Amino acid sequence: DRYTEDGFEDAWYSYNSDCKKPVGVGSLYKRAKELGWVEPHHSVVTNKSRYKLLGSADIHALPQVKYRVKEIFPEQGFGAFIGPSGSGKSFLAFDMGAAVAQGKDWFGCRVTQAPVVYIPLEGESGIKKRVEAWEKANSQPIPPEMYMVMQPFKLTDLCDISDMATAVPKGSTIIIDTLNRAAPAIDENSSSDMGLILESIKLLQQAIQGLIIIVHHTGKDASKGARGHSSLIAALDGAIEVERNANGRSWSIGKSKDGSDDVTKAFKLVVHELGNDSDGDTSCTVELDSGQIFQKAEPAGKDQKVTMKVAKQLLSSSTSFSKAESGPQTSCVKAEDLITAIVNTLATTPKNKRNNRARTILKGLCDSSHLASGIENDDGWVWLPTK
Repeated sequence: DRYTEDGFEDAWYSYNSDCKKPVGVGSLYKRAKELGWVEPHHSVVTNKSRYKLLGSADIHALPQVKYRVKEIFPEQGFGAFIGPSGSGKSFLAFDMGAAVAQGKDWFGCRVTQAPVVYIPLEGESGIKKRVEAWEKANSQPIPPEMYMVMQPFKLTDLCDISDMATAVPKGSTIIIDTLNRAAPAIDENSSSDMGLILESIKLLQQAIQGLIIIVHHTGKDASKGARGHSSLIAALDGAIEVERNANGRSWSIGKSKDGSDDVTKAFKLVVHELGNDSDGDTSCTVELDSGQIFQKAEPAGKDQKVTMKVAKQLLSSSTSFSKAESGPQTSCVKAEDLITAIVNTLATTPKNKRNNRARTILKGLCDSSHLASGIENDDGWVWLPTK
C-alpha cells in the first residue's frame, strides 16, 4: 500500500539485471531461510484411492474411442496432414474441414459433425478464393459451422492460445495451416523446442476439448517423412500423408493409434475459374480421382509396401525425367539411390544382408510391374509405369 501506481512502476523498472549480484529467486530463497522458513521433509504417503487397478471386466467396460473421421482422427486429440510442397495437402485439409463442419462422409470415411476453425497462416490472401471455389464446386455456401481466423496466431504465445480457446466452441476441430508459420521462431529439429510446441498444442486441445490438426511439410528428403524432431510423430493420434507423383496425387493413413493404416485414396485438384476481372483468378477443390481406381493393386508384403512408399516419395521430388525410355515427362530415380533408401528401412534385417534384401525387393516389384526399370548410360533407372 505504500506505493502509488507511479511509484510502483518506478520501483519495478529500477531493477538492474546487470548487477553483479542481482536479487533473484535464489536471494528470496536464502532470505526465507534467514527468517525461519524450513524446507519441508518429503515422504511417501500412501493414497489407496489414487490409482485403480483394472481387470478384464473393467477394460471391457471402458468407452470406445470416438472418431471425428472414422479410423483416422479422434474427436479429441492431435492429428496432422503431412506432405511436400505442391502436393495438395492444404486443399485436402480444407476439404476435410468442410466435411466435418457439414457432417458429411469424406472419401468414404464416416464423419461425426463438429464446428471447424481453419487458421490459414500460409497463403492467407488465397483463402477467399479457396472458399469461393469450394462453394462453386458444391453449389452451396461453406457449412455454417466452418469458420476462418485471419489474424496472426502463434503456438508459442500463451496469450494467443488462451484467446483462441476462448473464441472457439467446445468440441471443435481446429486446423492450423501450417505448423511452421504457427511457430516461426522454433527450431523444429530440437527436442526441447518441439517439446514446447507439443505442450502448447496439448494446452489448446485440452482447453477446447476437441481436435487439433496441423498441416506440416516433409523435410528435404521426402522419404523420411515429416520435417523436424521425431517426437512430433510420436505425439500424433492420427496422420494423413499426402503424395504427388507422375501418376497423380494420393493420401494414405500415415498413423492411426487405434485404426488401420492400410488405406490409400487417390485424389485430384480441380481448377475453378473465379470472378470476371482481367486477373483470371483461379483456385482448386479436391475430388476423388476415379481414374486411378483401376490401377494395379498395391503389393501385399510389408517390405514391398514400404518400398513402394519410399519410391513414390523419391519420385515426387526427383528432377530427372524421361530416362531409359520411360516416356515423356516421366519422373525417374536412379536404382542405386532407391536401393540405398530401401536399405535404410530394413532395420530388422541383419546389416550384412540389407543390400541384397533391398535389391531382391526392388526386382520383385519390377517383375510384378508395380515399378518399371531400364538402363541409360550405364545407370539403372526406376519409374512408375504409366496407366
